[in-house]
Order: sequence, then structure tokens, then C-alpha cells
Amino acid sequence: MKIDVDKMDEAYATLPENIQAVLDSKETAIIISKIGKKYALHIDQLGKLAIVVRAVLSGLVSRQDFLSQVKEETGLSEDQLNLVVYDLNQEIFSKIREELAQTGEMAGKSSPQQMFDEKMRGVSNVPKEEVEVKAETGDNKNEEMPATPAPRDPYRESI
Repeated sequence: MKIDVDKMDEAYATLPENIQAVLDSKETAIIISKIGKKYALHIDQLGKLAIVVRAVLSGLVSRQDFLSQVKEETGLSEDQLNLVVYDLNQEIFSKIREELAQTGEMAGKSSPQQMFDEKMRGVSNVPKEEVEVKAETGDNKNEEMPATPAPRDPYRESI
């Protein structure tokens, strides 16, 4: 999938200001550059990596497709790809998560744990159904084996 730069600009305009600030910050560019140097990426691979990161943060590429998109655009080996994506998660995406968490708290939204508790409260108030469990079913009945002696094996030698 080719990333359309015009669509990326449109998606960028819809992002919150604090996320736009993180995307446009000099620090983000430096982090991507350091990751490129660390894993000896060529300049064209580095540019494509930056575009994919921006596309993910703009919402044009889903989280699930991020790994495959980076591989497609940069042509990295599987091992190198995993290391690059790990560093991106640690250095850039974790900061975005923190920004979103702060934005949610300042806007009066509940934290992820509170949201989980609220959603589970509705589920947990449903009474459980009583189900009768039988000890023996047709699959696990104990059947007695006939007491016939095992046939003699003529090829077995005595010790």
C-alpha cells in the first residue's frame, strides 16, 4: 500500500495540537535519525520510515499493519525490522501514549482502568446461569475390559 502524502496532510490537520507538536518536534526527527544510525539505514530507508511513522500517527496506517508497512517500505530484514520497531515504540509511541493519557485526564475523561471497571460493571451484574454437570458422560464412562489373557508373542525372546 502506497501512502498518499495529500491524505496524510488532511489527516494531520484533524489531530489534536499536542500530537501535532510531537510529530513536528525536532526531538522526534532526532530520534528517527538516531534509530537510522543505530541500525545503519540508508537515507532513503530513513525517509520512508519517517513517512510510515507519520502515517501511523495520522491514522492512515493501522497499528496492526505498521510492521508490514515498515517492512514493505524499507525492505529491512526481519530481525532488523523488529529491533527498529521496538525502538520506535520505546522512543516515540510511548510519548504519544503519555500525551494522550494527559489529554484524557485534563479533559475529564476516565483513565483506562476506570473505563475498564465501568464497562465490566455492566457485565458483572448479570446473574450466572446454573448448569448441571454430570460426573459421567458418554465420552468418559469407565468400561470394564474383558479379563482375557494377552496373546503370546512368538517373537519375544526370554531374558
